[in-house]
Amino acid sequence: GDLLVAAVPAEFTTMSGRRLRKVIEESVKSSMGPNMVVVVAGLSNTYSSYVATEEEYSSQRYEGASTLYGPYTLAAYLALYKTLAEALVDPEHSPLPSGPSPPDFSHRLLSFMPPVITDTVPPFRHFGGIHTDVQRGHSYKPGETVTAIFHSGCPRNSLRTNGTFLTVERKRKVLADKSDHSSPVLSRLLSHVPQAYFNVVEDISFLDGNLLSTMGRKGKPPIEKSAIWDIIYDDNDWSTKFHWYRPGSLKELRSQSLAKVSWDIPVGTIPGTYRLCHFGNYRHFIGTVHEFSGKSSDFRVDSE
Repeated sequence: GDLLVAAVPAEFTTMSGRRLRKVIEESVKSSMGPNMVVVVAGLSNTYSSYVATEEEYSSQRYEGASTLYGPYTLAAYLALYKTLAEALVDPEHSPLPSGPSPPDFSHRLLSFMPPVITDTVPPFRHFGGIHTDVQRGHSYKPGETVTAIFHSGCPRNSLRTNGTFLTVERKRKVLADKSDHSSPVLSRLLSHVPQAYFNVVEDISFLDGNLLSTMGRKGKPPIEKSAIWDIIYDDNDWSTKFHWYRPGSLKELRSQSLAKVSWDIPVGTIPGTYRLCHFGNYRHFIGTVHEFSGKSSDFRVDSE
């Protein structure tokens, strides 16, 4: 491609950034062509304060006074990034040494957090099981909060990196496939209908080989072939909350815990059937860690 990103671990002034871009462009122009674009991405990986030009440093205004390593800080960056750019486009003729490795102080860190010994649940209960369910039969509206409490394990068993401790899911009924019928005439008619028309939220179903609308119809309930739950929110969203705690007294000595999952229903939420789900890991008394999940009862969200 023709895009080159210069990741810098500091905050460059406007003129410092221009000079860095110019040095990089001149270093790789012969290899990448005249249409190359250089982007300076500041505050990458770490932060070493400002990088001002020598002239800006001499004036000792805010940026110059915040350039911690002296008036030649930018000159050092320009020389190093020139070498890096040349090695990037021509690694065979411009090899780079591995350079110094950052020190590893992890073996010297002290932790006063007691380890997780084991997780348990009350008799006849299971991890991910419901302790306090949503209000059954209650139709929630945007602006209200729906909550469910699950039997859980300590979150320190797994931080669920790139995962989630909760989801809010909406039900999407997947009805009979357009090839799933008995009438050859209907088969030919439906062969021209996109399958997307059969993947609807909750208002159309197949009944006895006929495509019927269930809105305002009486009689048999719609025949649902299967259901798919779409994840709408997780613990990364502002409208959800995850609260883990140990109930009762002497909490530090208890091995049982609960997880409270809450969803503040946003304005504009699509009406439909929803559920709350909880995901976690529990530690067995022999030390092994196991994954679990649980879900609340379905509940309805109506329009405002």
